[in-house]
Amino acid sequence: MRFPHSPPTIVVLGAGLAGLSVARTLLEQGRPCQVIVLEREARPGGMARSVEVEGLVSDLGPHRLYSALPEMRTWFQRELGDSLLCVERSSRMFAQGQYLRYPPSPRELLSAYGLFKMGHFAAGAAAARFRALLGGLEPDSFATVMERRFGRPLCEALVFPYIRKTWKLEPEQVSARAAQARATMGGVLRMVRRLIHPHEEPGQETTLRQFKYVRGGIERLAEHLTRGVERLGGRIVCHADVQRLERDGQRIRRIHFLNRVTGQNETLDCDFVFSTLPLPALMRDLIVPRFKSSDLYHAAQTLRFLAARLVFAVVRRSRLSPDHWLYFPEARPALNRAYESRNFDASLGREGRTLICLEGTSLKNFGDTHPDDSNLAGSFVREIASTGLLQESEVEITQVEGLSEAYPLYEIGYERHLAVLETHLRRIENLISLGRQGLFHHNNMDHTIFTGLRAARCWTEEQNPTAAWFEKEIPRFAQFRIVD
Repeated sequence: MRFPHSPPTIVVLGAGLAGLSVARTLLEQGRPCQVIVLEREARPGGMARSVEVEGLVSDLGPHRLYSALPEMRTWFQRELGDSLLCVERSSRMFAQGQYLRYPPSPRELLSAYGLFKMGHFAAGAAAARFRALLGGLEPDSFATVMERRFGRPLCEALVFPYIRKTWKLEPEQVSARAAQARATMGGVLRMVRRLIHPHEEPGQETTLRQFKYVRGGIERLAEHLTRGVERLGGRIVCHADVQRLERDGQRIRRIHFLNRVTGQNETLDCDFVFSTLPLPALMRDLIVPRFKSSDLYHAAQTLRFLAARLVFAVVRRSRLSPDHWLYFPEARPALNRAYESRNFDASLGREGRTLICLEGTSLKNFGDTHPDDSNLAGSFVREIASTGLLQESEVEITQVEGLSEAYPLYEIGYERHLAVLETHLRRIENLISLGRQGLFHHNNMDHTIFTGLRAARCWTEEQNPTAAWFEKEIPRFAQFRIVD
């Protein structure tokens, strides 16, 4: 890449893990540049932030450090070293009125569902396999992909209720891409094979048995990256609301943003932009707001995110369970999952008190859906108490948090709308959109950081960074797997 006489100015939109990793990598590469990161929130971190309730700490989500990518395993060890904790994973799911190991063994399923229902599950799986061999059950939706793997009866017992509760859609309305990215457990036969041959090679895992965690909470990772950016001369501006990207032909020339600290509108000239903003909002609000009748604007309006609803509850107990994740696949209780922070790092709890997070999802922005936090907290506490994990009277205090655009929603046909946006993005010569929200790709934390590393290398090493991003990198990201 050719540089002007003065070092080029690069603006990064968003200071989550993707934005921080691309910013720091740019500054480390040795090519002269000025890097400015604009962040809407009060501090960097994005979804990799922690909350404190009555002296107890928990993450905004049950984060863990694990990667099937050798480069990322090396990166985590190099960057975090002695601050990494090695954790033996323990998880359960609540089904048929009892907690079972996750994933459950056939013996546990037999105990929970009984011989008759297990026979029904087996017959359904066999029937689905037979139909698939005859050319039926085309994998054109989440429903058909999962039915091919497990059979309809087991899906209706454990899989589909969870999808309806979590994704707020019928399984037939969810794209097959969701199953391909997340359903890493495979099928019934693969579950049995795992019991017989428990060792799985890196990159082939179906369920984590062990993972790493950052001592003190996941925000320590964001703080580490933030220090690196600032130490290398980068600038991070928080409380910055991006208002407009000013274009000259196919290049972005200026970033207009409101500095909420000073109350002033500010402008940054730029040579290149890396955006981790939600892709639909980037296109709808900043790139093409004047083309509201276009197919491009329609595509940006159509793509949606799920919001996360998080209730943190302080409980008068040293520990509720030994588990890192608790899953609730059936329609009731009306929670997706729960996690207890002290089980990731004992220093996050204290004697006689523990902090548990109860997680749900919504199709609308958190604040619009549940304006009364106390009602939401009370409802979630009652739901978890109904499983026998705790008594409502043991809960001392609750705190509600929300993430308005936490998970891309893979509705049937979303790929077509995403392709429309990507076609337009390819034409903008000095913009790369990355990260979970920026790619509209439900990936893990290691994947998010990896997109930042690769985006920085595109700018440093490629003659045409944007073209290289679409032609070399995005196809690689499409192969990412979510390991539960």
